[in-house]
Amino acid sequence: MQKKLIESEDKYRSLIESIYDIVFSTDDSYKITFIGPQIKSILGYDPSEMIGNSFEKFIPEIFNKNLNSFFKSTNTKRTTTEIQIITKENKPIWIRISANQKYQNNTFEGINGIITDINAQKLAEDEITKKNFEIAQNESMLKSI
Repeated sequence: MQKKLIESEDKYRSLIESIYDIVFSTDDSYKITFIGPQIKSILGYDPSEMIGNSFEKFIPEIFNKNLNSFFKSTNTKRTTTEIQIITKENKPIWIRISANQKYQNNTFEGINGIITDINAQKLAEDEITKKNFEIAQNESMLKSI
């Protein structure tokens, strides 16, 4: 029995460590109880630096209200939001959080979720928006000539 438990733990540890996205879990007060090791390569934090803290510590203040509302409105179905988080080097990057609440015996126990780095996508979207604005300005100038 012990051998099967160890094999199962190894299997899931390998799964968590081999995916690009970051798996996380919180307790009922939204303090991080588990966060995948990929957090180090994306945010620069060692998982031990985040465990025991709430995400609010790592989120710009303007997003804290949104994150709190998101976590509280999350239910047993997966819910998704996009916010900025601060890296260890104090740089904001965009992430997508997909999460759902966890319950045991109808008692709320926290959140399980996945964090995806979407910073490159957001930067590309911003660049497209800027280029489209420049094109619209140039077209407007040409029409006025």
